[in-house]
Amino acid sequence: MNPPMERAVVTGGSSGIGREIALGLAALGLEVFVIGRDEERLARMEQVAGSQGARVRGIAIDLMDDVECERRASSRLPEELDVLVHAAGVVDLAPVASASMEAVDRNLQLHYRAPLRLTQILLPGLRRRQGQVVFVNSGAGQRTSATWVPYAAAKHAMKSLTEGLREEERAHGVRVIGVYPGRVATPMQERVRALEEKPYDPAEFLDPRDVAEPVIQALRSSRRVGTLDVAIRP
Repeated sequence: MNPPMERAVVTGGSSGIGREIALGLAALGLEVFVIGRDEERLARMEQVAGSQGARVRGIAIDLMDDVECERRASSRLPEELDVLVHAAGVVDLAPVASASMEAVDRNLQLHYRAPLRLTQILLPGLRRRQGQVVFVNSGAGQRTSATWVPYAAAKHAMKSLTEGLREEERAHGVRVIGVYPGRVATPMQERVRALEEKPYDPAEFLDPRDVAEPVIQALRSSRRVGTLDVAIRP
């Protein structure tokens, strides 16, 4: 029998994939703490969940700020936790020849440094509950295309974090899940299409719910399955 799930933390949970995962977990009866920067979006998340009889708490944290992340995560997130989902994202495209260090640092911060530090802060509580950690990665975290290096390199770093944490935490009963979706109709995808100078038609891409549903299925799957990597393509 799987351990019961009571509390979850979802970063990037006020829009896109993170939002659908947060609402899906809340619908299962979990108390979900949603991390985001936009307080208005977080308030709307609370209202939507509340209207459905679910429990969502918006926590405003800027994951780009190490000091703020450390302080607020330590003081405002639960000490014991069953699920941690890293779904916050940013994207910058540029050829290697002209990629700015600001873009490189921005992507590494949000896709590697912040998930690493947040996991460190919450890991003792995850161990006590034999919880699960989900890293929402990307197809770019498995292969790299021209002009995608700033983003893809950070997602490759996230993949290394996923695999290393999985091996380290096996003995503690913490399961680590890697998720590798293709292109999804989110605000980030709209930015990608603008950077590519191509039109954005949401109908051409996966719906965020197409990613959230298998993630939630993976979280509910038998704990006899220790390694879960989920690739989702349009």
